[in-house]
Amino acid sequence: MSQDEDQASTFVWKGSLDISRVSEIRDELRDAVAKGAPILLDAQAAERADTAFVQMLVAFFAFARESNVEAGWQRVSEAVCRAAKQIGLAGQIALSDAEIEALGQSA
Repeated sequence: MSQDEDQASTFVWKGSLDISRVSEIRDELRDAVAKGAPILLDAQAAERADTAFVQMLVAFFAFARESNVEAGWQRVSEAVCRAAKQIGLAGQIALSDAEIEALGQSA
């Protein structure tokens, strides 16, 4: 993660985004929301994402909205999109159908 006080916090994830990493990532995101600056997520290099990770993101985006903190994607991998779409939660983690389709066409 990188952060400047007046700029967005950016979280860059790669590899496998699964239950083994959920607690650590959740705590980092919660701390970032508490600071109030916008948050950008970059998971372009994620090779895998599981249901636990997607569910954690649903909770994160809800918490950010409730806290009036802007949060969104800078870049996202096909693996994350596929995992979210398979369980019907893509919209709840700020992924539009157009973004998901564009990833599928570029693969």
